Amino acid sequence: MPGPDGLADWSATLGQLARLGYTGPVCLSGQYSDSGVPVEERLVADLAAARDAAGDA
Repeated sequence: MPGPDGLADWSATLGQLARLGYTGPVCLSGQYSDSGVPVEERLVADLAAARDAAGDA
């Protein structure tokens, strides 16, 4: 389902990584095609969503 959270359940994914004992880096790549929204705004929103997902994990 398209939306601000994308297509993945990142809280569940990050939670599973934590349960497996993974402590390495996680790379969340953004793919932006709507030039009507500045990339900086999208990055700020994506970082906030990633931090929220990590906190929920």
